[in-house]
Amino acid sequence: MRAIDYLDSLDSCLKYKDEVKRLIEEMNPIKYDEGATLDYYERILTADTRYAVDDAGFAGNSGEVNRFIAANVRYELFKAVEKDKSFSYLFCLLAQEQNRINPLFQSSPIDCRPLPYADNDWDFYYNVQNCGRTFFIRETKEYFENGAGKGIFEPLDFLNLLWIQTDFIEQNIDRAQTVIDHLKRLPISEKERHVLLCFIIKLAGGYPVYNFNRQRNVTYSLIAEEFLKYPENTPEKEFCRDENPEIKRKFKLFGSDILYDTDLEQLKISALKEELEERDNIISVRIPELEQRLANLDCHNVEQASKVCLSSKKGMKIDYIRVINCLCELGFFTDNNGNSIPKKDVFAVFGQAISRDLSNYDKDLSRSMSDSTALDKHLEIFNTMEVKMTEIFNSK
Repeated sequence: MRAIDYLDSLDSCLKYKDEVKRLIEEMNPIKYDEGATLDYYERILTADTRYAVDDAGFAGNSGEVNRFIAANVRYELFKAVEKDKSFSYLFCLLAQEQNRINPLFQSSPIDCRPLPYADNDWDFYYNVQNCGRTFFIRETKEYFENGAGKGIFEPLDFLNLLWIQTDFIEQNIDRAQTVIDHLKRLPISEKERHVLLCFIIKLAGGYPVYNFNRQRNVTYSLIAEEFLKYPENTPEKEFCRDENPEIKRKFKLFGSDILYDTDLEQLKISALKEELEERDNIISVRIPELEQRLANLDCHNVEQASKVCLSSKKGMKIDYIRVINCLCELGFFTDNNGNSIPKKDVFAVFGQAISRDLSNYDKDLSRSMSDSTALDKHLEIFNTMEVKMTEIFNSK
């Protein structure tokens, strides 16, 4: 339940409801940012503790909670956000205080390790602009409502956890060990981690893992190895097993022997695979038909892969996508006849130029728009370009 909605059910036991509501609204844009949350907490919520440490040198901050009611407000804020998993960082700060001072938690302290969740609702996940694979959403919901996952996670909570973790993986896809270390450090039980890894792998196509992008193949293969280390023969191991390993073998044969170094052909094959496998209904794929369609691609006249690669620094890919997307919106690109051209065609060309698959550019943009990323972060690359252009101009 979202904290702002939960306030109504607590109306009778909240003395400072208006103040708590203000704090939640102010913190909502920064709740996924651990550093920003800590800074806000210390500036706005701790006037009483700062005064106790140094009353002579105490200086108030603009917008902070009055020191005479700060402790009570923190407790009411704690009650308001404890069921909203998207406020994980704030909850942990508030819970640490409750563990220290509240006798109810002396013998059984609250786990204060943050585990951030998105705060998307079901409408978000059933919107194909956000999640193209609605069958996967329905399958996940059924798994936790009536299947083997019942009682492990609430369905919506799990999807919001999965959303955050898959976003982290995509943002760090070139840092495979970082991804593995991050997943192993999540403050959840080993069984919960096993279930989470199951759905991460399922969303990526199941195991055995095979992806046309070699780096993605490495990262998801390591995730699958970690998943399979779980000692028991679990329903999850069956649930995310690839249902069509023969298809995957055929793709791997063509991909590694003929098409592995050409992003243009990879895009064609990936599009074909999605057409055949990723629909909202369970479909049956005929191997001979697949082989024939693959054979129709001109596999022997492929271009050499680009020698130019995008920097692996964090954030470079999404900034590159932002710039191209802006140029598209400004009408920079046309076809040979001067007609407007679909964005997917533009991104296919720019992806080939840097040896990267940008076919999911729209999903990358959607994620960055729908999470807590501030406008300033979106504008950062354009501001940097303005500064660089000024330097270039002034150096003449």
